[in-house]
Amino acid sequence: MKNHRDFDSYEEVSEQEQEQIDSYMDEEIKNHMKEKEKEEKKIQKANEKILEEEYSDDDLEEYEIEDDFKEEKEDNHYEEYLEKKNQTLFSKIMNILFIVIFVIIILAIIDVVCVAKFNKGPFFAIPIYTHDDGGTKEYYGLGYKVIKYNQVQGRRDMELGTWSLKYNVDPIYIEMLDLAIEFNDNEKEALEKYNRQLLVVSGTLKTIDSENNQITMEYADEGGKYSLNLVCKMETEKEKLEMMEPGYEVSAMGTMMSYSYKTENTIPTIYLENCFAEQ
Repeated sequence: MKNHRDFDSYEEVSEQEQEQIDSYMDEEIKNHMKEKEKEEKKIQKANEKILEEEYSDDDLEEYEIEDDFKEEKEDNHYEEYLEKKNQTLFSKIMNILFIVIFVIIILAIIDVVCVAKFNKGPFFAIPIYTHDDGGTKEYYGLGYKVIKYNQVQGRRDMELGTWSLKYNVDPIYIEMLDLAIEFNDNEKEALEKYNRQLLVVSGTLKTIDSENNQITMEYADEGGKYSLNLVCKMETEKEKLEMMEPGYEVSAMGTMMSYSYKTENTIPTIYLENCFAEQ
C-alpha cells in the first residue's frame, strides 16, 4: 500500500511539475513574441527614418512634379498629334483647291485664246443670257465674258472682254475714203479703233467672187497713196450676189476681223466677216 501511495504521490507531483512547465513555457513564448514585436517595431522605425533621410519632402515634390510633367507631356503629345493631323488634313484640302483653281485657270486661258485668236468657242464659259434678236448669247467665265452675236441680219461675230462688257449692236458708219485716209495717216491707231468692230462701209464694188461668196470694195487714187481694199465674206446666199454689178456703189455691213499691210505689189486690205450687203 505504501508503494501505491508513493506512486500516486509521484503522479501528482508529475502533474504539478507539468503545469509549472507549461506555465513557464507560455511565459517564455509571450516574452519571446513581445521581444520579436519590439524588434519589428525598431526595424520599422529604422526603415522609416532611412526613407525620411533618403527622400526628403523636396524629393517627394519633385517626384510629384515629374509625374505631373509626364501626364502633361502625354497630353502635349496628344495635342501635337491632333495638330499634325489637322495640318495634314488642311494641307490636303489646300492642295486639292490649288489643283482645282489651277485647272480652272488653264481652261479659262484656253477659252480666251480660242475666242481671241481663232474665233472659236467659248467652251468653258457658262451661257447666262440670250437676247431676243436672233439668238445672241452672253457667256461668263473666270474673269472674262464672251458675247456671241447672232442677229438675223446684223452682227454675227464674237466679242471678248471683262464681265463689264456690254451688248452692242450699233455699227460704225463710214465711207471707204475716210477709212483710207485714217489708215494712211495712222495705221496703228486705226487698227485699234476699228478692229473687231461692226462697220457699215459705203464704197465702190470692185469684184464679186461667187465661188467663195465674197465681194471686194475699193478706193483708189491716182498716186496710190490712199488706195484701200475691203473684202467682205458674205453671210447671204450666193444667188443674191448675182444681182449686184461691179463699178456701182454698195453698202456692206460686217465685223472687221483682220488686216493686211501695204507692200510694194499690194495695197492695204481690210477683211470683214459675217457680211450683209445691198446695192
